Amino acid sequence: MRGARAGGATASRILGTLYKDERTHGLPNFSMLEKMFMERLLRSHEVETFAASLAAHQKATLEDGSTVLDRAVIEHNMLATSKLYNNITFEQIGQLLQIDAAQAERIAASMLAEKRLVGSIDQPESRIHFEQRDAAEAENGTDAAEALRAFDAQIEHICRSVETIANAIVAKHPEFVITAS
Repeated sequence: MRGARAGGATASRILGTLYKDERTHGLPNFSMLEKMFMERLLRSHEVETFAASLAAHQKATLEDGSTVLDRAVIEHNMLATSKLYNNITFEQIGQLLQIDAAQAERIAASMLAEKRLVGSIDQPESRIHFEQRDAAEAENGTDAAEALRAFDAQIEHICRSVETIANAIVAKHPEFVITAS
């Protein structure tokens, strides 16, 4: 379980780096990247547009007939839903994720077991209760470390932006450069 959590943190850092890189802002799929970074729901038409840009070898199919992309989008949207709701029935989240209630319950249970989702399942009520990740991480003491990493990423982004601007100024106005003697 530690590996899954560490992999998620690594993926989040990579996603953050891509989102903050100004070169990605002009890409056709930047809106999807932005929604993923901001933990917003991905709509089916956005996913279809993204899927159309993938090469055949990037469309791996899983044992249940879905693609790796389908599974990733469902799991992303499950996490995004946890930011919007305190609790939701499996029927409702299934409709939101465009899957059946039983599949929504299985995916939620798997994500909870792997600690990629914070909450609990109430089977008699067919409902999932979400806990806010910040509160759960505060109990574990990881919120301070995550906040520090986010701060570091922001500082890195600012430094890169300043460097980009400085290089653009030097390229356009080389007379502003002070030469060392």
